[in-house]
Amino acid sequence: MIDNNTKNFFYKNGYCVLKNILTNVEVENLKHGLDEGLKKKNIQKYDYFNEDEKFWPYISNKKILNSLNFLLNDEVFFMDGGFTNYKKISKDIDEQKISWHRDTDTAPKIKGVVPYCKENNFYKVFTVMTYLNKDLDNTISLIPKSHRVEYKTTINNILRILHWKTRNKKNVSFIRKIIENIISKKIIIQTGDCLVFFVGLFHKAVAPKNSGYRKALITRYAPRSINSENYINYVLKNSSRTHYSEKEFLSFNQSLSFINYLKNKNIFYQ
Repeated sequence: MIDNNTKNFFYKNGYCVLKNILTNVEVENLKHGLDEGLKKKNIQKYDYFNEDEKFWPYISNKKILNSLNFLLNDEVFFMDGGFTNYKKISKDIDEQKISWHRDTDTAPKIKGVVPYCKENNFYKVFTVMTYLNKDLDNTISLIPKSHRVEYKTTINNILRILHWKTRNKKNVSFIRKIIENIISKKIIIQTGDCLVFFVGLFHKAVAPKNSGYRKALITRYAPRSINSENYINYVLKNSSRTHYSEKEFLSFNQSLSFINYLKNKNIFYQ
C-alpha cells in the first residue's frame, strides 16, 4: 500500500518502487511470452505490445494503475511500451560506453516544454519498469531529483555532463566512478516489483554481477495534460515508436483488438 510518505518521496526524488505487483505465476507467463515473441522476430527489443495478448493484462494491471492514480491524484492512460531481452552489460567494456539518459531524449529539447515543463516544474509522463529475471541482480542507476527543472543549474548536472563527455575513455574511468558515487543511486529491482519514475529522470543500466539476459517490460502512462500531448505528438514522433492513436499503427497485427482492449480498460488515450 502506498502512503503519503511514498508519494512525497516520489515527487521529490522522481521515482519509487512498487512492491509485489506480480505473482510468481504472472512473472513466469510474461517471461515465456517475452522469449517466444522475440525469438520469432529474432531481435532483442520490441516496441509494441499489440501483437501478443499475453502482455495486455500487464498493461492494465490494477495494482499498477491504482498506484499511479494515487501517486498522481489523477487518472492515467497508457502511452506506449515494449519488452527487451538484452545480453549482460560488461563491466569492462559496455559501462565505458554509456551514461545516464532520459526517456524523452529521442526528441530535441524545447525550452519550457520538454524535458522540463514550465507549467508544472516537471514533465508528467511516467515509466514503469519490471524485470523478469530471478537469476540476475536487476540494478538500475538513477539520478534523484533530475526530473525537476531546477536540476539544470546544479553541480550534479555539471558532473553528469562530464560523465557523458568522457564515454569510451578508459583513462578517466576512475573519475566516472567517483561521479557515479556522488550523484546517482543504484536501485535493485526484485522480480515481481515495479520501478516507477518520471520520464525526465536520468537513468542508466548497471552491469549485473553474474551472466545472463536482462528480461524487462517497460510501459509508460500519463494523465491528460500538455505533457502527454507533447509526448505523443513530439517525443514519440521523433523516435522509432508509433503511438496507437496514429493511422500507421492500424497496419500492425491485432491493432484494432488492442485498441478495443485499452478502451474496455479505460486506459485508451485519444
